[in-house]
Amino acid sequence: TTLFRSYWSLAIEEQFYWIWPLVFLGLMVVVRRLRTRPVVVIGGLTVLAAVAAPLIAAVWGPDVAYWATPARISEILFGALAAAWVMGRDLSPRLQWLAPGALVALGAACVLFPVSGGPAYHGALPLVGLASAALIVGLQADGPAKQVLGTRPFVGLGKISYGVYLYHWPVFVLLDRQGWAVGRWGLLALKLAITLAVAMVSYFALEKPIRTANWLVPRRTLVVALGATAVMALVV
Repeated sequence: TTLFRSYWSLAIEEQFYWIWPLVFLGLMVVVRRLRTRPVVVIGGLTVLAAVAAPLIAAVWGPDVAYWATPARISEILFGALAAAWVMGRDLSPRLQWLAPGALVALGAACVLFPVSGGPAYHGALPLVGLASAALIVGLQADGPAKQVLGTRPFVGLGKISYGVYLYHWPVFVLLDRQGWAVGRWGLLALKLAITLAVAMVSYFALEKPIRTANWLVPRRTLVVALGATAVMALVV
């Protein structure tokens, strides 16, 4: 197992960051011509992408359904749809009950979906995206789930969550290779502790300074981003 296997998902995110703004501009043209709301057009695109996932699995197989951008893009589009739906809207307090239901659904998916097969490889991951979007929308209304997830431990975990994802797989793989006799749960606790420690160091030493740097002016950032993208494209 490679140390950086999980980084493939970052490629899908980067593709979205580059392409979505251009697609969104095109969608706004459609919105004006149809005289409808943006959320309707984004919703239609999201539904089409979600329906395409199981079709892609049936035609091109489970690997494409799990790894390919067309099969996974609906999960990000659900987030875009949720943002468009929430913007400028007075939310009902009853939306709070979306959050606990979504948490249960996501927890069940984490426990019940097999690692190397099952629903995730047959086009069911849009349902995970839908549950994730429902959780985010539900947390916009005051309720028990928002109060619990708003406590300091969860807020702190949220701040370093990018690093947790980024570093957890290499840490897990390296520790699995050591073969230490600490038991299954002891090894898991060690993996989690090291992952959290590395993510915290990354957050305070790297991520936060970059976010707050005064040299990140838009024009210079754009030039650096375009140059880095061109270099990576040539390397790949």
